[in-house]
Amino acid sequence: MAVEKSLFLTVNKFWLSWLVILAAGAVIASEEPQAEADNLASAGLIALIDAFDGVSARFVQTVVDASLQTLEESSGRLALQRPKFRWQVDMPFAQLIVADGAQMQIYDPDLVQVTVHDIDQRLGPTPLTILLGDTGTLAAEFAVSLTVEGTRQNFILRPRSESALFLQVELVFQGQLLEALSIWDGAGQLTRIQFSEMQLDQPIDAEQFELTLPAGTDVIRG
Repeated sequence: MAVEKSLFLTVNKFWLSWLVILAAGAVIASEEPQAEADNLASAGLIALIDAFDGVSARFVQTVVDASLQTLEESSGRLALQRPKFRWQVDMPFAQLIVADGAQMQIYDPDLVQVTVHDIDQRLGPTPLTILLGDTGTLAAEFAVSLTVEGTRQNFILRPRSESALFLQVELVFQGQLLEALSIWDGAGQLTRIQFSEMQLDQPIDAEQFELTLPAGTDVIRG
């Protein structure tokens, strides 16, 4: 059980940290017709993200490898009030991630340990920072495509840089609500997050974004 939990915490901590700190990379040129389509899709996505605040929801996160074998599955709750973010894993092991726009803290209560990461705004937009409203260079950093089925809008974001650490990101909106977020990395691993019970434009208690640590908690700088 200890080994199983260690693997879970490593995988979950890795991808959440990576969402915040990986660089989007340099921009490469695209052909004019494709660039126009990208810009239209980007404008639609930015409009949805602009309204994506005061958010509370439940989530189920699944990570699978290139052979579609499940590596990890977890569930919990999130809260987002820009620039603050809370990601609380309830099952199978407790974990809490709190970010305030400048720092991210990852707290593992069973290990009595918190890992602190600085969020470097110079690195450009990532999946998490985009949801936190960092869309100023979205069209320049990503090729964005859109498919629409009724009220469902499916956005695919592909980094324009060949050195990016992920292949693509998919955001699925049902109306104005984010239904799913998927990330494919260069090794073929897929992280998919399915959201439910989502509410927008709700006041979030400020205490949701405060991390009170018990005495004796080990603090590690990431």
